[in-house]
Amino acid sequence: MIKNYAPSSRIEKLHFFLRKCLAFTALCFGLVLSVSLMSHHPNDPGWSVASDGPIGNVLGPIGANIADFTISFLGQYAYLLAGIAFLFSFVM
Repeated sequence: MIKNYAPSSRIEKLHFFLRKCLAFTALCFGLVLSVSLMSHHPNDPGWSVASDGPIGNVLGPIGANIADFTISFLGQYAYLLAGIAFLFSFVM
């Protein structure tokens, strides 16, 4: 049996809208995190490195800080966090 996903009441419409907003936010978070992690360079100035050199991260200083912060606290599991965010966005 095919389930109808069209909301019928106002509460269901609000719930549907909020779920889609949450999914879009998780997708954007996963995208920003994965791009900043993929273009991470250990010599970029950020959370744990102080340097005046050029920033090699695609997202600039914000991406360098995000990548350095997540790698400093999560290590290689930071890449898993990006994958979980993508998975969460598609499940919602």
